[in-house]
Amino acid sequence: MCGILALIQANAVGTSVAEELHGALYYLQHRGQDACGLATSASGGRIYQCKGNGLASKVFRDDGSRVADLPGYMGIALCPVFNRMLTRD
Repeated sequence: MCGILALIQANAVGTSVAEELHGALYYLQHRGQDACGLATSASGGRIYQCKGNGLASKVFRDDGSRVADLPGYMGIALCPVFNRMLTRD
């Protein structure tokens, strides 16, 4: 099971969805503790991302400093769960 979030803000000027998505991932991280990621897009179509292994507090830092520089008025975030029972060594 995993948690997926998406957010599009109506005002594209001077807004950043990264902080809202970052906060929401803390509520969803119990669904996936293996990794998490966040991607935003600003006008012009460029995509900015921050991702990593572990809990949201580890990947984005507790203060959210790793997502502070992700601009954009739309974004998506997720906390996937990798099934270790299916992997073989």
